[in-house]
Amino acid sequence: MSQNTKNSKILKQNERIDPAHYFKKVQGICYKKCFSPESTSYDNIFSIAEKSCVDRCVYKFREAEEFGYETFQFFKLKVKEAQEEI
Repeated sequence: MSQNTKNSKILKQNERIDPAHYFKKVQGICYKKCFSPESTSYDNIFSIAEKSCVDRCVYKFREAEEFGYETFQFFKLKVKEAQEEI
């Protein structure tokens, strides 16, 4: 299984939990990071820098979410193994 397929499956599992909450979280974080309060991009014409920033922000957010999910699963497995040894 390729890494992209694995990442897509993990992301889909996370999205199934609450896609609206996931989207709002990404939107809020990336909007604050990429657009200044003085931004004049309200007419849906974004600068190249803003587009690039949003792309990188969403990518990094997904990577962080996937890392967090994988770490959680690892520790969950370790706890289960420890409980079985007792």
